[in-house]
Amino acid sequence: IRNRVDLDQFRAPGYFDDVSVVLFLKDENHVPEIVWVRLEEMAEDSTTFQGVLLNEPDADFSVHEGDMITVRFAEHQDGRYLVADLG
Repeated sequence: IRNRVDLDQFRAPGYFDDVSVVLFLKDENHVPEIVWVRLEEMAEDSTTFQGVLLNEPDADFSVHEGDMITVRFAEHQDGRYLVADLG
């Protein structure tokens, strides 16, 4: 994971395994939120990652600090993001 240059723009300075991730729900009542995730594993297809949520989200996304979550790339008109798969 540390050799993936496509993750560099999301990394925390000095913490190569920690990346910024967008939490969002399809429910219009939730505002997307950026959190930190420590990546631990990469799927065999190299498109998804498993990581530990490092901070408690302000809103209720049904995930909490210390939870293992799945992260993937998402393309948007504003660019590329890392997003959490929240179901």
